[in-house]
Amino acid sequence: NYRISAGFQLPVDMSASTYYLQYQNFKKRMDWGLMLLRSQDKQTLPVGYMDQNGNLLFVQDQQFKSTLTMLQADLSYPLDRIRSVRFHTSVRQDKLTERATDTLSLTYEVPNTVGYTSMSRLEYVFDNTIMPYTNIMNGTRFKFYGEYLQGFGKSSKHCYNFGLDIRNYQKLYKNVILATRLAY
Repeated sequence: NYRISAGFQLPVDMSASTYYLQYQNFKKRMDWGLMLLRSQDKQTLPVGYMDQNGNLLFVQDQQFKSTLTMLQADLSYPLDRIRSVRFHTSVRQDKLTERATDTLSLTYEVPNTVGYTSMSRLEYVFDNTIMPYTNIMNGTRFKFYGEYLQGFGKSSKHCYNFGLDIRNYQKLYKNVILATRLAY
């Protein structure tokens, strides 16, 4: 009835990391869950340095640390065994911090940038596929969805997205299947 999962990713060069913690509740008819995701990575970006009058002196690449933190909530309401309505919503924070790697980055301060984004997604899912063997499916699945993304802060831009994803799996011969997909 309940599931708690966690995971992490450490790259070979130890320059970035990602980890998540997820809780899911399947006790009642409406399933719901929460997930926290945090990811850090290094980036090299060009920085323009100016004098007191605002004139550009030169541009030099500097090291930055980008941090993504996201909290996501999921709701799923099954209409029957093969159809369901699902809703996902999340809040995301993107933070960019300059790393002090040389005397120039210690002398001139580049302000940290923080951006917030909200995402909501509503989808109708039909899935009557069966899996008689591992990775061998038979049946049809499709989903129609609409999502809305909203930025917060100085650039409060927004975006709508509507789409569909249809997949069909047909048995051709023994363990050979034909998988077709249409997505828009």
